[in-house]
Amino acid sequence: MFMGLDLRQPARWLLAAQLVIACTIAATNSGAAEPPGHSGGADAGAAGSCGDGCGEAPPLVREVKPAYAVKPAEVVRGSLVTIIGTNLPQNCDAVTVWLDDIAVGQPTHVASDRKTMTFVVPEQGDRDGEQQPISVGHHAVKLSVSADAKSGENAKKEQTIAVGLLRVTSEKVPSLQLDAVDPTVIYPDMNPIVLTGSGFGGKLADYALLVDDSELDLCEKKEPSCQSASCEKADPTCKGPFARFTSDHQLEVEGPFLDPRGAYLRGEHQLRLRSGNATSKLKKVAFSSHTPSEVRGIAIGTTAAILLAMVLLAACGSKPHKIGSKEFIGRAFLIDTETDSYSLSKLQFYLWSAAALLAYCYLSLSRALVQGRLDIADIPPNLPGIWALSAGTAIASVGITKVVGPKAAGSVHPSFSDLLATGGVVSPERFQFLLWTVVAVATFVLNVWHVDPMVLNDLPRVPDNLLALSGVSSIAYLGGKAVRGAGPIIDEIIPTRPRELPSGLELTIMGRNLGLDASFEVDGDSITQLIVPDKDGNQRAKPIKFEEGDKRANFAKALKLTLRELPSQWSEGDGEHSLTLANKDGQRATWPVSLVAAPSATPSPPAVDDPPPIASTRPA
Repeated sequence: MFMGLDLRQPARWLLAAQLVIACTIAATNSGAAEPPGHSGGADAGAAGSCGDGCGEAPPLVREVKPAYAVKPAEVVRGSLVTIIGTNLPQNCDAVTVWLDDIAVGQPTHVASDRKTMTFVVPEQGDRDGEQQPISVGHHAVKLSVSADAKSGENAKKEQTIAVGLLRVTSEKVPSLQLDAVDPTVIYPDMNPIVLTGSGFGGKLADYALLVDDSELDLCEKKEPSCQSASCEKADPTCKGPFARFTSDHQLEVEGPFLDPRGAYLRGEHQLRLRSGNATSKLKKVAFSSHTPSEVRGIAIGTTAAILLAMVLLAACGSKPHKIGSKEFIGRAFLIDTETDSYSLSKLQFYLWSAAALLAYCYLSLSRALVQGRLDIADIPPNLPGIWALSAGTAIASVGITKVVGPKAAGSVHPSFSDLLATGGVVSPERFQFLLWTVVAVATFVLNVWHVDPMVLNDLPRVPDNLLALSGVSSIAYLGGKAVRGAGPIIDEIIPTRPRELPSGLELTIMGRNLGLDASFEVDGDSITQLIVPDKDGNQRAKPIKFEEGDKRANFAKALKLTLRELPSQWSEGDGEHSLTLANKDGQRATWPVSLVAAPSATPSPPAVDDPPPIASTRPA
């Protein structure tokens, strides 16, 4: 007897020989299909066993593949799925297909070469005798293979084989789509970035982020609530950035994003998402190793350093501007030396120069540090025009001053009120000129400043209407300056004691454009009642030296103001006081005056027409 067969009968001899040959062929095929490096475990051992009749060789499964070939597999319910392998079971009745722990039925077909097997994903499956719907998402595909009842007592009753992952979706969509990346410019401190598309979900380990030709693994946090940059990774071997699915349409990825050398990515790159063999279409994004705040800070520092160098260069090459005993170095750039007050036209020129320098530094640094472009940026076509307009306004202002005369000096030392007022009188043309200068400069700088450094390719063009408005504003400023009369400027005041009025005071005022009908104040109080009247009974100063030309009828270069007594707030030796001269149009000039007690020694008798000075003063 052989394996329960009566060998004395020829037919049974023939059947036994066929069984031996079939077992030998099955064992040979199983060994030939073993992949390189296969250890030949329990399943491999079972593959070659033979009992009463040849048992089915256990399958060597390769992948799960839907009818339209997507990996990982992605289908809708009711679709046909193909399992590709080697030596798959030929008897469909002995095989049950499982999605996770839900039995979905038996295969519908096994190919004659036993390399492919198909099954249908149903709407429902069996779980412990109860019908359960097949949910949308990823499922582990398994095969349970029952042994032949005649396979022998050493054969396994059932084999369970893990095949792979199958994703079930609610509708037919492309396996993986990347529609948008937000933001498209990625900085080191920007977390997280959001990838939006379709076909997302499942295990994060199935996905990878492709930056050009480099692949970054996506890592899960060990503690999802961890917000620190030093959070532990769920898989310590994962080398990529942290990521998580927020929905089946969004994936959040946290930086930093490094190249294979460990340095921050810079410049423009192509970003794609991969899951298995499916790869999304590329999206262009830009990476920067410097944040916008850093670029802007460097631009401000560079501009300040250049301007400071210019001021120091001017200070080293010239003497500081001196008004009395006070010296001006940095602010001397704004001072009109004719009136010792701040010049509005100079301020406009410097503001536009500083704004253009700051904007150009920001542009150049953005191209070099963020975009990686080491080239020279161009200047917008009409920026030189507005620069020329401000320079022309400053030059024309000087010319008008030479013809008409300077504005009033105002207070002793320059103050920022000089930008709006002319000798203490607010000037409408100066107000609008300063207003539109500040608005135009601020608009230009902000238009540059708010642009992301990664996309800043050139400076914005100054709007034509803004340029025209600046021109109109300059014309109005120059026109007001031309029609306004010259203002008083005091260069020196010499106080003396008149012999005929021992208790009185005589002030010799020297300067330019001193009004013949000017009024006077001491420390802000009028002293008209103290002025000695002239022969016509008018209480005003006496002209000593007139202006030349057309100004002679209204202005003098020197006035003598005689007071019958000292103002009530004055006393000899009590310190410095201020004298203000106001012309008829309201323009003013102020100068300090102090009285010093006469020396105890009796001086030599002076000339009758030249009384001795009590004190001479300069502004401090």
